[in-house]
Amino acid sequence: MERIAIIGTSGSGKTTHAKALAAKLDLPHLELDSVFHQPGWTARPTEQFQAQVAGFCAGDRWVTCGKYASVRPLLFDRADTIVCVDHNRVRQTARVARRTVGRVITRQELWNGNHETIRNLWPFGNPERTIVKWTWTNIPRARALFDELEADPPDKQTRIVRLHGWGDVNRFLADATG
Repeated sequence: MERIAIIGTSGSGKTTHAKALAAKLDLPHLELDSVFHQPGWTARPTEQFQAQVAGFCAGDRWVTCGKYASVRPLLFDRADTIVCVDHNRVRQTARVARRTVGRVITRQELWNGNHETIRNLWPFGNPERTIVKWTWTNIPRARALFDELEADPPDKQTRIVRLHGWGDVNRFLADATG
């Protein structure tokens, strides 16, 4: 494994997993959210986002985390391994809610000066504005993507790994690093 794309929905642990894997395998890591979310939660323009991700993925060794549709082809065409982090929907959504509460209380900065707010916990309304609803509604779409990748990988050499639960994640990390 030299080029690894870790994908999952919010709260799946993809960033935590990617950081640990990158450290253990001595690979550079790129968190796509940190590139996409600019100050004031403004989205980086698509062309700029794609160019930055393409530049990173041009390297021979890397780990990314995130599954933005606009850069998926760049990631999937270069990745030798795609890790799909697929947890229980209820637990994952609850994890996002707990994590968000902690971030709101501590005023933890996420990316480029952005902070979560208490509004991110609101489970109703527009999922683009509430991380809890976003997570809940996005899990079925992510699972459909995981199913599609398993059935038809981007390349027959691409390894697709689907992890269900933290036990699978921990075993994968241990196996990957020997």
